[in-house]
Amino acid sequence: MFQVGTKKSLTNMKSVIIFLSLFLVGHTSYCQDWVSVGSDADGGKWYIKSTYVKKDGFGNLGDNIRIWTKKELKKTTIKKNGKSLTYTNVKELQLIVADCTDRKIKFVTTTVYNSQGKVIDSYTLEDYEQEWHDVVPDSMGEAILDKICELFN
Repeated sequence: MFQVGTKKSLTNMKSVIIFLSLFLVGHTSYCQDWVSVGSDADGGKWYIKSTYVKKDGFGNLGDNIRIWTKKELKKTTIKKNGKSLTYTNVKELQLIVADCTDRKIKFVTTTVYNSQGKVIDSYTLEDYEQEWHDVVPDSMGEAILDKICELFN
């Protein structure tokens, strides 16, 4: 395909390198869809999705932002059928609503995955079950709310 030492081979090689570079850069940015928020005292890593689901309010100007969050936990315990089951290296995805004006969060749905990606727990709160919670100062909840409001409000 390429002959060493010819101008054509150098031009072709440059084209291949440029194509691969652009492909890899584009692929890397596509994979970067979670924004790191920080780590907690137990070593859990917290993220928010780089795009929100929707803003509630008038048009796109609402203060309530529906967004996915992700926790990567080294260990968690889930109660099922009266038993406590402990899992390691789990991922928890939560759909939340953040209110940047009143500094509150409410939870909509949660899904927990084991280290193999299998769902081990999942629940969704009905509208009437969803309650606004004040964000505790200096907590991971406050860090999540701050990052959401910084990026999307």
